[in-house]
Amino acid sequence: MFLFILLVFLCSQSAGIAQGTLTTVPTHYDTTASGEYSGSVISDRGLRFLLIVHLRVFNNGTIQATYDVPDRQAYGLRFTNASIYNSRLQLVNDSADAYVEGLFDAHEGTIDGTWIEKLSRSPVRLRKNIAPVRFQQSSLGLNYVVQHIDVTDSGHMSGRTATLILPDTIHRWPLFILISDHGYQDQDATDQTGHKPFLVMAQMLARRHWASLRCEDRKDEAEYDDDSLRKAHAADMLRLVEQIRNNNNIDTSRIFIIGHGEGGLVGALVSMLNPSIVRGIVCAATPAVPGVELLPEMVESSERLYGTDENVVAVAVQLLRSWMNVVASIKDLTKATQRIAALADSVVKEHEELVTKFPVAARLMRLDRDEYINETLYPWLYSYAVLNPTPILSKIPVPFLALMAERDVHVPSKQNLSAWQAIPRLDPRSDVRLVVGVNHNFQSCDDCTLEEASTNPETIKIEVLWDIVEWADRVD
Repeated sequence: MFLFILLVFLCSQSAGIAQGTLTTVPTHYDTTASGEYSGSVISDRGLRFLLIVHLRVFNNGTIQATYDVPDRQAYGLRFTNASIYNSRLQLVNDSADAYVEGLFDAHEGTIDGTWIEKLSRSPVRLRKNIAPVRFQQSSLGLNYVVQHIDVTDSGHMSGRTATLILPDTIHRWPLFILISDHGYQDQDATDQTGHKPFLVMAQMLARRHWASLRCEDRKDEAEYDDDSLRKAHAADMLRLVEQIRNNNNIDTSRIFIIGHGEGGLVGALVSMLNPSIVRGIVCAATPAVPGVELLPEMVESSERLYGTDENVVAVAVQLLRSWMNVVASIKDLTKATQRIAALADSVVKEHEELVTKFPVAARLMRLDRDEYINETLYPWLYSYAVLNPTPILSKIPVPFLALMAERDVHVPSKQNLSAWQAIPRLDPRSDVRLVVGVNHNFQSCDDCTLEEASTNPETIKIEVLWDIVEWADRVD
């Protein structure tokens, strides 16, 4: 995402709590100040990511501090220097050139300040987390059979493990294959807030007498463009289906696919490759509009959610559309880079506030902006410029169920619901539905922000999963 809401509030000044770095671990620590703090940060790529800081402030004046960036699969990174003095907090990781500086209010449980990484500065507000009790993960029983499958029949899949869950080993069970959204994810589809939706779905499906199969994503994604990657994913999944069909506990006439986000496009491709082995597919929050429309709508929806000034959003979205036109019309990377930079200069000249409120515009004012455009901005824009779901979705040869999440800011429901409703239904049992009051991951939500999701005890609205099961049963 492009913009970042400026949440820098004045906090009451509290007395100095502690300062210094940890050399030995004391036996007592301040439970008021210590804890896990998290919040959104905007990267120099313009994407919002979750930063989690773990603080242990000890009574003898020492501090232990680490941080996680789940989007980067980075956990337990140590701040080499940490201090708090007169409510001023400073955390430094010299090796990663990363810093957190700002006001620390232990009693309010907030850190208001700046995230600094390799000369990129972003305002940040971290709030202390009260550990959520994720009842759907913590209350899962063991009344099912787990089988781990080494996938060795394809060079692309080698070294990965798939997990099959069966209600028991006596009967033959219908099967749901779970395919995750764009970008590398583990087989539980663990998201940046720690929720494990595929794990929860798999075990709850077993309670409803359905088997499930899930597999971690490819680790060589950087070697493919998005279209080729989807096709490679589909070929991999088809080989995996062929392998699982030899399992005596699987009813091979009732194999369904649930694809989340762009995983729905992969599921559609699998059904097109061999419709005889796929009974139906569920596309959950799967985009149906071209990427040139999806990206601006995504940015606009997201920033409105975070309360960004409407004028700033309008200008930024218009600049984004102009950049998308450049990517679509100019194939020469050097010329495209020059044009993207020129457009940024022109807009910033008329709207100087973008330099402070629009991180990507600020990033383009630096001397190394050509490198940034070539290596980061252009590939990101290009991935949306070439995204065109319609040719895939319009050829799904099996029954499909498309579910749109009403409060989704990644795949905004309004435009995508209309696009799905216009998709030809080659099978009359296909259906398109809007799920009210849920976010992109089909969690119930109020403000539907990333921060709320991190403390949400619910991983997935269970009624959504039961609706999927009931639809699949009717297809049979």
